[in-house]
Amino acid sequence: MSLARKHLGDPGDVGRQVKDLHLFILAGEYNAASLAAKLGVSVPTASRLVESLKRDLARQGKRLVSVRSEKGFHYEVRDPERARRIAKDPLVAFRIPAGGVRSGGLKNEDRDIYDWD
Repeated sequence: MSLARKHLGDPGDVGRQVKDLHLFILAGEYNAASLAAKLGVSVPTASRLVESLKRDLARQGKRLVSVRSEKGFHYEVRDPERARRIAKDPLVAFRIPAGGVRSGGLKNEDRDIYDWD
């Protein structure tokens, strides 16, 4: 392996780091310095990974923004389609029909067990 290749690192490793970075940002309030510590890289490397994540998210219609809070600055992912996707999610939209027994009634073999006395 050449010295330049060792210095740049494995290209697949960068993809993994960007995915990890995305998960950390979704899970908590991280800035470039805290992300660098979490990933075990330098702050400039973490900043480059953040820029790479910004480009990836922009292709998906999302934005990575820096937000100020009482604790300082941190990154957040903004997704304008998130509310619509959640509303259409079958697990969220699932409803149990009210009214007790289905219109067809109980089967004969179940009537002994479940029918009202």
